[in-house]
Amino acid sequence: MRLILFLLIPTFILSGCGTRVLIEVAEEAEVGVVENEIPASWTVYANDAFGYSVSYPSAGVLFVGVTEDHEIDVPGGDAVVVHITDATPEEVLSTQVNTLTIEVIEGERSAHEWVSVHLEEYVKGGVAGQTIQEFVGEDAIVIRGSGTENSVEKLMVFNRAGVVYVVSYQKSSYTFEEILATFEWI
Repeated sequence: MRLILFLLIPTFILSGCGTRVLIEVAEEAEVGVVENEIPASWTVYANDAFGYSVSYPSAGVLFVGVTEDHEIDVPGGDAVVVHITDATPEEVLSTQVNTLTIEVIEGERSAHEWVSVHLEEYVKGGVAGQTIQEFVGEDAIVIRGSGTENSVEKLMVFNRAGVVYVVSYQKSSYTFEEILATFEWI
């Protein structure tokens, strides 16, 4: 019996010590979270009216639309709709390009209400995968479509301070998710 206790006690002690070391390593990993660093070659767009900023590659194009004179309409700090693309300015002027769109809608009651009314505009047939995810501290309705002519690839809708934010892109781009990672409240 003493032999069994002699073998069991060190086993319990050693197994407990190993667990503590793993917990300490996990705690250190959580504390050491590094925020996204924005590359120096990127440009920051700040929307002071709605209190957000987003960064995008300097080679990209930030615009509201194309004017009747075929000029790119650049947004001010109070734009309700902003498009970001990695296409060239010439492509923006001559064809429809793939964009990441950020739209701010005042007067809506909730993101859920907005989605129930407008989903068909973004996803034909209204059938798409839907989840709730955290985006910059807000619960966002995230809808994944097919990324085709009839459906956006990603649609995020969330509320903040009585305003509904709608973020979408038709097709994935190598920079769109990186751009979204720079979105922050100012």
